[in-house]
Amino acid sequence: IKIPRNLRRAHPLVFRTIDVLSRVEPDEYGMLRPWNQEILDVRVSRKMLKRAMRIMQALLTKIESLGFGVTAKKGDHLQTTKAIIFNETISFGLNETARRIDHVLTGSEKKDLARYGSISYAPKWDYEPTGVLSLQIDSWAYRGIRKKWNDGKSKVVEDGLKEFLINLVTIADLKRQRRLEDAERE
Repeated sequence: IKIPRNLRRAHPLVFRTIDVLSRVEPDEYGMLRPWNQEILDVRVSRKMLKRAMRIMQALLTKIESLGFGVTAKKGDHLQTTKAIIFNETISFGLNETARRIDHVLTGSEKKDLARYGSISYAPKWDYEPTGVLSLQIDSWAYRGIRKKWNDGKSKVVEDGLKEFLINLVTIADLKRQRRLEDAERE
């Protein structure tokens, strides 16, 4: 699965996701994560947005070239990305991890601390993006089927896209078989 160098001919879902994420402010974890939007399930920092979208472009292009479909739906406040394979829907997403760090008091928090002796509203922790991506299949699967690929010291998520796609299709096939067996039993 080839990762595109640029997104000039981006898939419509990739294009819409870039458009929406480019306009939102990062959440408390430093991630771009809008609510109630029909975009891809991508939770990354602004710094990792381009890389994440290139990965999703490669995946969506390959999934559709195999004759399967992909949708982006509004979930309960957040979005979901679903591959439709053998009439089974398999959810997946791409996330960046965040690191927890001790909270650094802001100027107003320092003033309140000096004035009142303590403050109860300041958080104990702050969070910062790590630049480490994780691609995950969110649907049910039998034991032994890998569902998560992370950046590591020697490999990156992009190196596991072929195995990800194979497992996506395998899970869809297993779900289809299970559905047919349940229907036959009934």
